Amino acid sequence: MLDRVAVITKPRSKLESRSVWPLPHQYDLNPTVFERAVADPDRLAVDIGYDSIHPRRSPFVPVFAVQDGTIAHVEKTGRGYAITLDHGHWFTSYSELEHAFVMNRSTTTRRRERVRAGDILGYVKWSAHVRFELWEFDNEGQLVPVDPEPHLRRWVVLPDLEQPVKIAAVDAVAA
Repeated sequence: MLDRVAVITKPRSKLESRSVWPLPHQYDLNPTVFERAVADPDRLAVDIGYDSIHPRRSPFVPVFAVQDGTIAHVEKTGRGYAITLDHGHWFTSYSELEHAFVMNRSTTTRRRERVRAGDILGYVKWSAHVRFELWEFDNEGQLVPVDPEPHLRRWVVLPDLEQPVKIAAVDAVAA
């Protein structure tokens, strides 16, 4: 049994408050940022996946909501599903998912589906990656892309769903 304690330091912004990685720790492998997606210079997307393939791997890997929020948009694209979450003052975007378990709500009710940090949004294939983006409102109220890498370094990687793990949240004052 894997026994790990994750330490969450005092957040510097809402982006770092109790946030988790979009992909879990699996079979002694942590997810990693492969590369920056440079198809669109106005976006700061990164591709997240695993460096190696474990022989006992499952064919699909869950994709988690990184923080509490609501479903802003879900779309089937030519490269898989794309999901955008609204977290209040910022948004996250997850794309190239094989399956999506969330959906857009009716525009007549104006109620969005709520998700919590760690809820499964969908799945990617083990050999694939998830394209991940952060967007935040600037001082003029415009959404602008944010580099996700510095934030990911401070976020917690959730455990393999099949292996129980002890996680303790500890507030520590950043030096």
